[in-house]
Parts: sequence; C-alpha cells; structure tokens
Amino acid sequence: MKTFLIASAALSVVLLASASAQSIPTLSEYLTACTRDTTTCRLKMKDYVVNALAAKVICLPKNVSETDAGSEMLSWLRSSAADKLSKEPYDDALYEAAVKLYPCGDAAKP
Repeated sequence: MKTFLIASAALSVVLLASASAQSIPTLSEYLTACTRDTTTCRLKMKDYVVNALAAKVICLPKNVSETDAGSEMLSWLRSSAADKLSKEPYDDALYEAAVKLYPCGDAAKP
C-alpha cells in the first residue's frame, strides 16, 4: 500500500509538471500575442522588469525606466533572439533578454 501511494504521488507530480509545462507559451507564441495586444504585452514586460529588479537579477542604468527596459527587451527578443529562442518557454527567453541587456556587477562592466 505504501509503495502504491508513493507511486501515485510521483505520477501526480509528473502529470502536474507536464500540464504546467504545456501551458507556458513559447517565445514565438508570446511574440505573436504581443503583435495582437501591444498594451498588455508592454505591461507584462514592465512587470517582468520590476520583478527582476526587486529580485536583483538585473540592474538598470539611471536613465532607463522600467517601461523603456521592457520595450528594449521586447525589441531584442524580436530581432536578436527570435530564431534561437523561438521554441523556448517565453519566461526563459525573457530572463535571457533581461540578463543580457541589463546585467549587474562585473557582468555590467565593458
């Protein structure tokens, strides 16, 4: 009985992980949605930047607003990363854009 419960719990975790992985859009899907609804997309990008700043994942120059950073990230994703990251989950692509464009510490130094 104990083995059955452990196996059932493990299967539930696998199924939940699989279901949530399917619900995360790819970068390609995200960029397509952004084309249809630019206002929501800009708000999501700004929210991502604000959260990344709070978590100290990125550092913005003083002359760059959260909104501008989100727009720059979106432009970078469309031009520089669209082919390379198109099949990746969009949140992974957002992270890559954020740390590439706005690194902190030694990574920020030329």
